[in-house]
Amino acid sequence: MQIFLNFFAENFTTNLQSTPMERTIRKIALTLMSLFAAVSAFAQVTTSSISGRITDENGVDLAGATVIAVHVPSGTQYWTIADSKGTYRLLNILPGGPYTVRVEMLGFTTTEITDVNVALADNFVVNASLQEESMDLDEVVVVAKSATSNMRSDRAGAVTSLNMRQINSIPVISRDVQDVIKLTPQAFDSGNGPEIGGGTYRQNNFTIDGAAANNAFGIGGTMPANGSPISMDAIEQISVNVTPYDVRQSGFIGAAMNAVTRSGSNKFEASAYSYFYNEKFRGTKVEGNELTVNPEQHLLVGARVGGPIIKDKLFFFLNFEMERDVQPGPSRVASTPEAPWTNGNNGIARPSASVMDALSDYLINQWGYNPGAYQGYSSINPAYKFLARLDWNINQNHKLNLRYNITRSKSPNPPSTSKTGLGDTSILPGDRQDMEAIYFQNARYYQENNYMSLTAELNSRFLDGRVNNVLRATYSRQYEPRSTEGGMFPFVDIGVGGYYYTSFGTELFSLGNLRDVNTVTVTDEVTASLGINQLTAGVQYEWNRTRNGFQRFGAGYYMFLFDTEDQLMDAISSNTLFDNPYQYAITHSYNDDWSQAFPQFDFHQVSLYLQNEMTFNRFKLSYGLRVELPMYPSLDYNFNEQVFNTTFADYKGNGGHYDTRQMPATSVMFSPRIGFNWDILGNRSLVLRGGTGFFTGRLPFVWIVAQAGDAGVIQATINRVSSRGDDVPDFIVDRTEQLNSIYGPDGASPANTRISTISLMAPDLKMPQTWKSSLALDYIAPGDVLLSVEGVFNYDINPTIITNVALKDPVMSNINNFADNRYVWGEYYDNSFQRAYLLHNADKGGYYYSITAKAEKHNFYGFDGMIAYTYSNAMSYTNGFGDQMNSAWNSAATVNGQNLVDLGYASYVMPHRLIASLSYTAEYARNFATGISIFYEGGPRGRYSYTYTSNVVGDGGPANLIYVPASKDELTFGDYTPTGWDRVYSAEEQAEDFWNFINNSKYLSSRKGKYAERNCLVGPWVHQFDVRIFQNFYIPQKNGQRHTIQIGLDIENIGNLFNQNWGHFWSINTTQILSIAENGYRPGTTGQSPAPVYHFVADGTEKLKSEFTPSVSLSSTWMMQLSLRWIFD
Repeated sequence: MQIFLNFFAENFTTNLQSTPMERTIRKIALTLMSLFAAVSAFAQVTTSSISGRITDENGVDLAGATVIAVHVPSGTQYWTIADSKGTYRLLNILPGGPYTVRVEMLGFTTTEITDVNVALADNFVVNASLQEESMDLDEVVVVAKSATSNMRSDRAGAVTSLNMRQINSIPVISRDVQDVIKLTPQAFDSGNGPEIGGGTYRQNNFTIDGAAANNAFGIGGTMPANGSPISMDAIEQISVNVTPYDVRQSGFIGAAMNAVTRSGSNKFEASAYSYFYNEKFRGTKVEGNELTVNPEQHLLVGARVGGPIIKDKLFFFLNFEMERDVQPGPSRVASTPEAPWTNGNNGIARPSASVMDALSDYLINQWGYNPGAYQGYSSINPAYKFLARLDWNINQNHKLNLRYNITRSKSPNPPSTSKTGLGDTSILPGDRQDMEAIYFQNARYYQENNYMSLTAELNSRFLDGRVNNVLRATYSRQYEPRSTEGGMFPFVDIGVGGYYYTSFGTELFSLGNLRDVNTVTVTDEVTASLGINQLTAGVQYEWNRTRNGFQRFGAGYYMFLFDTEDQLMDAISSNTLFDNPYQYAITHSYNDDWSQAFPQFDFHQVSLYLQNEMTFNRFKLSYGLRVELPMYPSLDYNFNEQVFNTTFADYKGNGGHYDTRQMPATSVMFSPRIGFNWDILGNRSLVLRGGTGFFTGRLPFVWIVAQAGDAGVIQATINRVSSRGDDVPDFIVDRTEQLNSIYGPDGASPANTRISTISLMAPDLKMPQTWKSSLALDYIAPGDVLLSVEGVFNYDINPTIITNVALKDPVMSNINNFADNRYVWGEYYDNSFQRAYLLHNADKGGYYYSITAKAEKHNFYGFDGMIAYTYSNAMSYTNGFGDQMNSAWNSAATVNGQNLVDLGYASYVMPHRLIASLSYTAEYARNFATGISIFYEGGPRGRYSYTYTSNVVGDGGPANLIYVPASKDELTFGDYTPTGWDRVYSAEEQAEDFWNFINNSKYLSSRKGKYAERNCLVGPWVHQFDVRIFQNFYIPQKNGQRHTIQIGLDIENIGNLFNQNWGHFWSINTTQILSIAENGYRPGTTGQSPAPVYHFVADGTEKLKSEFTPSVSLSSTWMMQLSLRWIFD
């Protein structure tokens, strides 16, 4: 252990001394390692184990037998002695293999079990029956059956483990970790990242060699570095644990995803590789439509090398990758007289090319601002990854590994669709990315992704292997600023005909945007084997420092509205485009020079855990308890007297007064767990396994830092809207001049600023938890086919919800002789504060359940196959979206308003998922091999809510869920002319068309006389096949090693390659199918309020007749990637 501490002190401290923050990290880490030298941090599993029972040929236990496991590639040895029951355990071994397990005892023939491969975080059961020594038999060699290796595991919960061979066989193009997680039956990729086992993309915990590799801040996907924190060529194994009843794993509601990196071995091994595609490698046709493809190119080059520094003693591994992406912009194009807009389904958007060209020229010539192109553009995005690992077998009892990796990348993103901070008066139907609109190129932003991680781990064994210790220290940094192009210019939304039309300027959330998260963890864990018991004890410490830069509308925001395109064109021609702003918003600090403020906080968490595993002859029982103590930061500087003296809605007797300094109190979180594995027949051909337990998740740090950034103490947001009677400032380009025109020479202070948004956390807020339970049956059918059936059930404890405490209680509408009466809001405790969001725990929990049936067959004359079907459902309060409390509050559609949110279908869980994989590799003629693998995924994509076109209950939230009439005549419609139509859409037509639409919808026709439910509509099934083909050419060497030249081809959605009608996704035509033209919902007590008058929306220039249409986009087309690789092994 002293060796480890000396190394860390000499190297870690030398490399991390550039800033005071990093010096603080160094002091904390070294102090903790001294304090926890035998027991400490964020414990995630990086190793595996082998255990079993040694008997003679009559079944009598053999105490004292020596068991040695040799990791064949590196020569690393692990040994122990069987106890009085003949049982043994080899703990904290390297995942993977192959291992050779050798069992020796005086008077008995030595037995070797070869080709043992152990999954990450798993225990592989190897039993041995020794024969008495004889002259005819020197040694018995047994080959482990890898085809049924899953049955050799004594896991209890739902786990998917993938080794290098499986990872390399999966058809992928993006080559990131998220690609391989699709082999987990309970997983679903929503586009934000993997959503697994009933959790959102934010509720997973991903580690690399035990170091946290999560997007702890909470903006973006599950993982840092744009979801790709490490090269796939650097990974040895990945495990996805949905229900791990091992108390060492925590920090998640969905799944724990653990990866371990490759290490060097006694052989020098190397590989150099390149992956390439461009726009010629992509399909362009979907359902008879031809897509416009912009210039595109992807080139990745990389290399890895590993080998011995000292044979059997010291090993190294290096990996480097560099990418250059030319990434295309949106494939949509502006309309022209020759290609007019209809509904956008054919890739033609509503804005006309002539107006967009005139607007671009106007901005350049009159204002000196180049908004960029609006179509036909691409961007260049570089990236690189580097990893280095060192493994040292200090002696037979102590092994040390060190690993460093860094990733840097840059990716373009469209302007945000969020309307947070703008208020309900600014909300137009749809958003800036709809086919109703086109944004200019320089309205986008670039997300820069910088991720670094350093890990050191010491594995030690004592008392002939009966006591084992793991000490691990990690440091990681997620540094992610944003950048924009075109120079600073206010962000401008232009609406035409009541819908977004175009946007340009500095992206509204990107000026000075920064998320910087530093994490230090230290882990020490002791495991002792005591007869049938295996005791594990550990203590965890984690420290995070988060620094955030976030200025909504940092360059200024303006909205301008026009009735028609002609009116917009006239304003451009007459230089009056910016004369009458409808809305203005900006965020500023209280610094004298308006320079940006950066809120910062420290978060600590300490955990203790204790676990016992009891191994009987055919039954294993594990039970344990994890105790976690999160400690929130101090915000003593963050007191806002205006907020404290204002009365809001009462929360648990606080009188409606909220202190912006107050953070949640420290609450101890208990996570008891129990799991079992029962070998029913004693030969591991039929196994029943399961368990139950509590798991504690995390809050995204972006919500914690919001209390500092949204308290009106260090910065404030101004929002002025003309329809509300506000004085909207004139259009000014320069940010400083905008602010000076508002505040004058005296500047701004909390006392003279009306705060737009307040973010608060309840003092009794607890981390979210879930109670997971599972039960599974595994069976080896004839032919070594592994069949499994597994059920999982989660019940959420302490789910978080957000309430706008600025709103007074609602009043029920009272429309005479009308079935749809709902709560109506609109009154505030203080009109100066209309958005005060309180994060707190819900009184009741949601739930998730799934059942999976799976069949696998491996190593059948070169074939490997798997098929799995999962049925699942989940009910939750929110969709888990929202980077700000305001947007999170707005994320779920409701009937009666966001403060009265009910359980609804979770958007991140699909009811059906069918996956299958088939691979085949054949070596022939000594120097050749050909391989092919196919992956199929089928199931619905997307859940949708039927809503009105706007909020109808007056709470400032999103559009509300519709009432589905019981009869055709129950709703009253009014005549109107839809945008793009040249005639009136009569009330009679609308009533007829709407009723037909209901009857043609399987869902809506089942809800007549009721409200639509949140995320009620499930998208059609999508069927997609991906294929990988490779050809190997071998060049053997005299030393037994060989060179391999491999040519590979990966094809995604190969069905579309053969038929343009196959493999496409589906787009919903619209979810906002009704608008209220007159007589909206209002508080009423007399019963005399007139019923609303509705409009049934049109589908562009056509009538709305169907729910879905084929998605005419690049996601629906085929795509291929060519690879070339040299391998020396």
